[in-house]
Amino acid sequence: MAASAALDEKQVSPPSGKIDGQGKPKDSATSSIFKKNHNFAEVFNRTLFTECPVLEEELVEQDIKETTLLRVTEDAHTTLTQYRDVVKGVKREQILAILGIENQELQDYQMAFRALEMDFINYARQIREISEQHTKEYRRRKQMRQSETEKDPLSAAEEEVSHMSLPDAAGYLGRFYKEDRIVPCITLVIYWGEEPWQGPRKLSDLFVESKWSALASDYQMHLLEVKNISEKSLAEYSPELRAIFGFVKYANDKKLLHRFMDKNRDDFKTVSETVLDAIEVLTHSKDLKNAREKKLEEIHSDRGLVLSGENSMDKAGGTNMANAIDELFNDLRKEGIEQGIEQGREEQRVFTERERQRAEAAEQRVSAAERMAEAAERKAAQAEQIIFELQARLALYEASDQTAVSRN
Repeated sequence: MAASAALDEKQVSPPSGKIDGQGKPKDSATSSIFKKNHNFAEVFNRTLFTECPVLEEELVEQDIKETTLLRVTEDAHTTLTQYRDVVKGVKREQILAILGIENQELQDYQMAFRALEMDFINYARQIREISEQHTKEYRRRKQMRQSETEKDPLSAAEEEVSHMSLPDAAGYLGRFYKEDRIVPCITLVIYWGEEPWQGPRKLSDLFVESKWSALASDYQMHLLEVKNISEKSLAEYSPELRAIFGFVKYANDKKLLHRFMDKNRDDFKTVSETVLDAIEVLTHSKDLKNAREKKLEEIHSDRGLVLSGENSMDKAGGTNMANAIDELFNDLRKEGIEQGIEQGREEQRVFTERERQRAEAAEQRVSAAERMAEAAERKAAQAEQIIFELQARLALYEASDQTAVSRN
């Protein structure tokens, strides 16, 4: 960006010119993955650019620091600064688009606004650079006209000026002409978290409910949830992205993770340290960390080297990734076997408990049936006694009746 002295206006930057939370560069293991053009192009092509894919050779590095000046008062400006995780330009003779990736391990409920903010700052910078260029051109032409006033009007310098088209009033006031254009910014948010994304996906999701909300300009956030990538889509990615996306997707299910890694064993044996670093950061996998550290210690032991912190891997000549992955496979397999045994024991315990409960229930039903039978027998005996007494009374009544008849 041109120096601020090139402007006519006086520029004063307030002490608190940055938006809260801005100004700290971000550099993570996940960002390192997408600094590679082939990974950057692939994730955009599979997520957004299915109809108009970009080629990795068309991508050029851009400054992750987005900065622009905004007018606060008539004679004062403030600086807005934002840092992207990864940003590249699509260049075909000239820059045609600005593409950015933002990695999110945790949910950010204002992410839709943050993505808009980064795009806005880029747009503001582009417009300001065009405006500054026109300002420089205007001053150059003004100086030329003044210097050529007393010269031949058909001189080369005057002829150059006479053929330059002057902007209309609107273009002159804003130093942005009718034919000027800016390149679009497209930001993709990659969410690596375990829980489904619950935050807003567009700016309007942040609005309060009112009859005016629908009239406000909206902004759609482009979001890729790694946990929601289907198995079919996952299989279509290149080995490096398939390895990291798949490991993160199945990290909390050892059975599915082992099945995925076994199916893609060759991919994992050829992945770079950068990918494994990213997997460790994203999943906090103790299994992978222990496997890598174990192999690293073995390498140092074999070569007679002493571990010395971060530089130990470089001194060892690099970790044997195939062996480290084999170690992880073995650990997962052992853990799977142990889990299977424990699960079998638990199932047996549950089965035994259920059988015991069923036996107790059967005994209770038998006891209840016996009690019901005893009660029925008692009632039957009582009924027989009542019948006997009634028959006896009837016999006495009949005998008494016959005696009375005989007397008469």
